[in-house]
Amino acid sequence: MFKNLNLTSGIEYVKSVEQFNYSTKWDTTFQNGQNTINQSSERIVKHYNRHSFFSVPVLLGMEFQKGKFEFGANIGVGFNFIRSQRGRTLDNNLDLTNFPLSENSNLSPRPDFYLSYQIRPYLSYQLKKNLKIQLRPDFRIQNYGKLEFYNNMKFSSILTGVQTAIVFDLFK
Repeated sequence: MFKNLNLTSGIEYVKSVEQFNYSTKWDTTFQNGQNTINQSSERIVKHYNRHSFFSVPVLLGMEFQKGKFEFGANIGVGFNFIRSQRGRTLDNNLDLTNFPLSENSNLSPRPDFYLSYQIRPYLSYQLKKNLKIQLRPDFRIQNYGKLEFYNNMKFSSILTGVQTAIVFDLFK
């Protein structure tokens, strides 16, 4: 009955580069003597921010095997621990600010620990009885909770990517 079900866990190290984009446009009309002047302005802010973290996923999945190939999907939760984060963002006054705010500050856009909710379809190729190589797209909703960095506003993000992994099956 449970032959095709699996429970997956481990330790992952993830490096992420994200693009921060902010754009706003506004129009201004003013009078200069007898002349009315219309002016349009635009502000564009674009930066690439970096962060890395360790993740301990706990995933429940279902898989099907055809010869040396396996395909399936996992769903579950990840326990994430920030290792580093650096970049630029906008503060509450829309001024550009670097993070972390200083070398002694831990005030950053992500907390030191947070949960993520994950979905991972995968394709594996069995190398040996208990060893396989795996290719999988990765979809995560990362829930950071309320952050002091953003004046206690709730904050989350979506992380997508592609992973390759060497999988060792302890129970085969």
